[in-house]
Amino acid sequence: MAKIRFGYSDDFTAKNSGVGINTTDSQENLDVDGVVKGQDLKVTGISLQTGYEGFLRADHQIAEDTSLSFDQGPVSSLSGEIIVETGKTVTVNEVVKETAGVGNGSGGQWNDLNGNYAFKANGDPTWDGSAFVYDGTGDYHSLSGGNTSTFEVGSSNFTLEQWVYITATSSICSTFFSKGNNNSVGTEFMSLQTTNNGTTPGFFFGSGSSLLAGSSVGTDGWHHYVVTRSGNNFTLYVDGTSVDTATSSSSLASGITGGVNIGAQSYSVSADGRKLNGKISITRLYGSRVLTAAEVTLNYNAGHTATTSAVVATVDLNANNPSSYPGTLSAVDTTDTTIAGGSQIGSLKVFNTFTPPSGDTNQRPSKPKPGQLYYNYDLKTIEFHDGYGWRQVDYTTTSSRAVFAGGYNPGPSYGTISNMSYVNIASTGNALDFGSLVANARTDHGAFSSSIRGIFHQSIGSPGTGESLDYVALASGGQAVDFGNLNTARTRSSGLSSSTRGLIAGGYTHPARIFKIDYVEIATVGNALEFGELSSHGIRNAPIASPTKGVFVGGTPASATRTNEITFVTIASKGNSIDFGGRGLFSGSYSAGGVSNGVRGVYAGGDTGGDGGGKEKSIGYLNLASTGNAQYFGDLSIAGSHHCGTSNHIRGIFNSSDQVPNTAVYTNAIEYITISTAGNSIDFGDNVLSAGRRACTSDSHGGLGGF
Repeated sequence: MAKIRFGYSDDFTAKNSGVGINTTDSQENLDVDGVVKGQDLKVTGISLQTGYEGFLRADHQIAEDTSLSFDQGPVSSLSGEIIVETGKTVTVNEVVKETAGVGNGSGGQWNDLNGNYAFKANGDPTWDGSAFVYDGTGDYHSLSGGNTSTFEVGSSNFTLEQWVYITATSSICSTFFSKGNNNSVGTEFMSLQTTNNGTTPGFFFGSGSSLLAGSSVGTDGWHHYVVTRSGNNFTLYVDGTSVDTATSSSSLASGITGGVNIGAQSYSVSADGRKLNGKISITRLYGSRVLTAAEVTLNYNAGHTATTSAVVATVDLNANNPSSYPGTLSAVDTTDTTIAGGSQIGSLKVFNTFTPPSGDTNQRPSKPKPGQLYYNYDLKTIEFHDGYGWRQVDYTTTSSRAVFAGGYNPGPSYGTISNMSYVNIASTGNALDFGSLVANARTDHGAFSSSIRGIFHQSIGSPGTGESLDYVALASGGQAVDFGNLNTARTRSSGLSSSTRGLIAGGYTHPARIFKIDYVEIATVGNALEFGELSSHGIRNAPIASPTKGVFVGGTPASATRTNEITFVTIASKGNSIDFGGRGLFSGSYSAGGVSNGVRGVYAGGDTGGDGGGKEKSIGYLNLASTGNAQYFGDLSIAGSHHCGTSNHIRGIFNSSDQVPNTAVYTNAIEYITISTAGNSIDFGDNVLSAGRRACTSDSHGGLGGF
């Protein structure tokens, strides 16, 4: 039985002594584990600073993890504690036996969780409960047991993953993992390390020059590093985000006379200037397995103290797991514990922490007040209600996946398709099959997305119109699902979105142009509602989005005419588009593709005349935070129109369509640009089909990342 003896406080009293604040009546033998005048006080823990956690006031109790029910259904919780001041006493009896920590190790040996490999300690690295600590002087681990051929990756696919903490920089470089021959940086050399004596991560493969490099991460912080090879494509991820890619056909030669080392350089294992001064908690090698961006994100989100991986690794060293670093387990003493001395409770304190109501999108509170918080399971983010609608907090857990949908088959027959394909924007390569649209094959349509869900307006092509909306989960392929219908049926529309709201703008319903803008809340399935109207450029404008602003460039206000007008809307506020304050770089922005990184908008290609007009290859850009004319960015490799464009926050990609005036010559070519750096487009790869007038969107475009 746990008791707080002979206590009193200005902030806390028991019910039988005049419960309330600002009373000083004494209380005796308060039985913490029992009943105080019919009210239970829950005991949840003890520490050097905290006697017990809980909260008792009048007839109400809030203990740690106690749920509070709101009228809408979701729950929240508060935390509290009773603080025992210096010189006061709390006695705890009959503490249940528990085990503490992973253990004290076995000769410093770090074992693979699969039981196939072992790394011995060199120097005197220490274990701090969740990681090995290397002081930069003689400390590292080296392979001492297991098949060395596993680390001879050759030209095969692989993934290398580590969690690393740099305490201080080394004089030459900080090595995380290396394999190779002693006194050699030749074709057998592979190393994940800093590129110099700073904190910029880099990956070396068969050469003394880095193949991949990121940006400086600084000291005194945990960071997650992943390197993947898929064919000839290498990618470096830092903290769940792709930061660099490279193409190389090199094959790593055999050779480990310098060892397979963690925390030291293989070609100069004795050099302290190349050792790590810091910590490593996890090292994993996935033989012949390329982690996807989504799997990298899962392991990053699990943190450096995770005991397992989302994917089974070939070699899995984990300082948090007893199977990887075994030892003697210790038990908590079960004798009475006394903190300080004395006999009074100092005060009752409620922590300034709060867990908001939570649930999926359809469980949001029905009558929220302005400022109310809510955690949305569907979107995996905190939301707040601004008095008009729910707004999201940026959580930036995207994988850079772009999805293409629908289009025309090659040739003059204008046969439509339902095929969907995808690429990873952060890398390069050909598209892969994703799935198909709901029903009829469609074309000439718009698309938009959140980081989770992509939505496509299903037009059936000129001169017909469509009103249906399909959606897909961007992280997984398959058949699209019906979302609802547009407010106004149309073809030749454009689409853009923020994190939560998507807009379908402009279009055509034979024989008239459509200037209406419809909107949907992306997380909530249902029909679109009226948002407002475009000022003029109704058909096939280039859509560009920041987290708050939707910009429409070019298009056509009347038959066979082209415009370079630029207008914009505030995505969160319904209304008509207004003048952006400048003009497009060229009049051919009719049927151009638009991309952005949230700050800069870029549009490319277009049709410069009527049905027999020319095709544009110029690329223009504009600053989304201000107003003004568009500026020249560069050129596409092939002139064309009816592009679809999408992006992550670094790259924009374009899939061209019509290339020769008045003929249905389509291409499967995908090109990319680096949004922050002007220049010509570069070949990305090929789409699955040579199809025209497709729609595309991504989980990481410039409209995401804000409210």
